[in-house]
Amino acid sequence: MTSAAVVILISYIGVALAGYWLEYLQLSHLKHYGNVIPPEFTGSMDHTLLERSNNYTIESAHFGIISSVFNHVVVIVFLFTGIFNWYTGWTASLHLPFIVAGIVFFMLLVYADTVLGIPLGLYKTFRIEKKYGFNTMTPMLWVTDFIKSLIISTVLLSLIIAAGLWLIESSPSWWWLWVWLLFFLFSIFMMYISPYVIEPLFNKFQPVEDEALKQGIEELTGSCVKGFARAVNDHDLRWTVEVYSGDRLLGSAVADEFNDDLLARGKGDGYYAFTFNFPPELKELKDISARLKGTDVVLPLSHKAKTLFYIRKNGETLKTFSDEVWNASLNFIFCIDGNYSRHFLVSLVSILENHKNRNIIIHLIYEKLEIEDIQVIEKISDKYKFFINLIDLTGKVQIGNLPVSRYYSAAIYFRLLIPELMPRGLKKVLFLDADVVLNGNIERIFDIDIDGYYIAAVEDEEVMLSIGNARKRLLMADEANYFNGGVMMINIKKWREEGLKDKAADFIAKNLYRLYIYEQDALNAVIGGNWRPLDAKYNLQKTGYMERNYKSAYPEEDYKESKLNPLIIHYVSVNKPWQFLNRHPYKELYWKYLYEINVDICK
Repeated sequence: MTSAAVVILISYIGVALAGYWLEYLQLSHLKHYGNVIPPEFTGSMDHTLLERSNNYTIESAHFGIISSVFNHVVVIVFLFTGIFNWYTGWTASLHLPFIVAGIVFFMLLVYADTVLGIPLGLYKTFRIEKKYGFNTMTPMLWVTDFIKSLIISTVLLSLIIAAGLWLIESSPSWWWLWVWLLFFLFSIFMMYISPYVIEPLFNKFQPVEDEALKQGIEELTGSCVKGFARAVNDHDLRWTVEVYSGDRLLGSAVADEFNDDLLARGKGDGYYAFTFNFPPELKELKDISARLKGTDVVLPLSHKAKTLFYIRKNGETLKTFSDEVWNASLNFIFCIDGNYSRHFLVSLVSILENHKNRNIIIHLIYEKLEIEDIQVIEKISDKYKFFINLIDLTGKVQIGNLPVSRYYSAAIYFRLLIPELMPRGLKKVLFLDADVVLNGNIERIFDIDIDGYYIAAVEDEEVMLSIGNARKRLLMADEANYFNGGVMMINIKKWREEGLKDKAADFIAKNLYRLYIYEQDALNAVIGGNWRPLDAKYNLQKTGYMERNYKSAYPEEDYKESKLNPLIIHYVSVNKPWQFLNRHPYKELYWKYLYEINVDICK
């Protein structure tokens, strides 16, 4: 076997093994969650039927793997053991015309593959499908269909092979283009001819006679056109309702007044009508805006029962919740762009699931968030009854000469703006990266005294491995340690009064060559040692699967506790659950909350 053949064989086996690994992940998910009925469907879904369907899917998948392994073995044996060379030599020895020889060459392979697949097909049809009640075919019907399919495939494949070989023979220079065009047109032809000519040979079609069933089917297919509406305030009391189908803007309408409902109609492939209902809270907000003409109205998304909003003029808050309401709530803040929206939703649900008896306020600073993401947040808000303050900075922040990269977007600098964007009366807020998940109730972290400190945080374990180099690189004091910026309890007043944002931005601009983790390096440099250490359990990084081997301000027992009972899991570096072949010990926690979003909320 040549070296090229060995490379091809190894690549082929590698691709096959990767496919089997993905199949294993799918089966593992089905085994854990396939028989779970979402709460909303309790009483309306037959659990026995669901279990039978799930078991059928799993058994079919197992059999599919066996069939696939068999097919791969046949291919490898045929191509790499000399059989292929013998076969090509034998067909050449027949001395047939070029086109006829090609038809014989390919069709004999098709027939061989069909014959080898007969036992597997029989087992799947009459063993697996019959076992679960999904097969009503008789042996005689199976034979009849087999003969029909063999005749049809022989005719069609012979014609397409003959046409392709004729093009190769007729145009040696451009045959690849003509053959591609041939197969393209043939696939379109089959798409249209198959339902009328081929499929009726195997299936019986007749109109639905039950009018109620017919109407239900039509309504169901009609609802598959995904449309939604959003309202955009342009700050002069005029509201625009934009109507979408998928990602396409169908049309819009402008309203000077708040009506009970507004009908917007747009033209896409057809006409779709959407009604956007303005809640009563918007009328109240309009009245306030009229009395404070010229102000910017900040209207965050809120739960339907109560609106959370505050009004600003010249950057200063004029009306808001009382300071007591702000500070009696648990305030969390995230800064994301659209690429991390899914991970933010997982982190959000983990917060809400672990603090069901507390008033939660989520502040979300974002850019380029899709309408679909906003809709999911609305559904989560409906379920958990929390407040969220949406701050859209899309196109509003000038990054200037601050660096971005493939892994760090402009959104990483949004955290520097947090004190300016928060209500004046709010004392502190817990910043979380979007790639964190809560593993329990963390409300005690809000009781930690951070007066005199910029933040409370946990050491960055990876940087602490070479803290001496980090101190030298970032011009830090000899005794200063380095914190991880993924979990920070922020002293808003101190950040604002001491201009930490400007100090960090200035350090970044002047010391680009010193920075590895842009804004985190800059915050460590300008804060120095003026931060309060949090227990390691509030930011589990690599402790769960690595041993600490550096000098730390934390006692060893704290790290042992964080391994056993972490409260915040931070999927740092490449150890993220959604990455291929990840082996993070807490990856199932991420998938648990994502599954809840997909099934329980976005059903």
